[in-house]
Amino acid sequence: MAAPNVRSISSFSRNISVVSSPQIPGLKSGPNGTAFISSGIRDLDRILGGGYPLGSLVMVMEDPEAPHHMDLLRTFMSQGLVNNQPLLYASPSKDPKGFLGTLPHPASSKEDKPTAPDPDQVLLSCLYLRSICFFPG
Repeated sequence: MAAPNVRSISSFSRNISVVSSPQIPGLKSGPNGTAFISSGIRDLDRILGGGYPLGSLVMVMEDPEAPHHMDLLRTFMSQGLVNNQPLLYASPSKDPKGFLGTLPHPASSKEDKPTAPDPDQVLLSCLYLRSICFFPG
């Protein structure tokens, strides 16, 4: 006779409730339910394992000879703006627009901008093709 299938519950198993949280723009879910925020730099996100873990504290040291810290700040802030997240910029500068004006803009692809063909270009193409395809005689 076969023994009945009895599942034992280990004390090390997690009690996971299946509650779906609303998807927040800019967050990516990672392993074990960890939420990540993109740094705005794809390769840095890959090195970090998906981005900055939500709720983590990240400190970037300023280096006067290499302004990479400013690039990190700009791309991270731009990533938040693209995803409609609130943004707070605090600086001793009297004119924050000087920095905020240097934020990178989102890249747009050719599919985003459907352009109507220029009538002069179309006419020129037709004339060119007609002269190629015309065989006298």
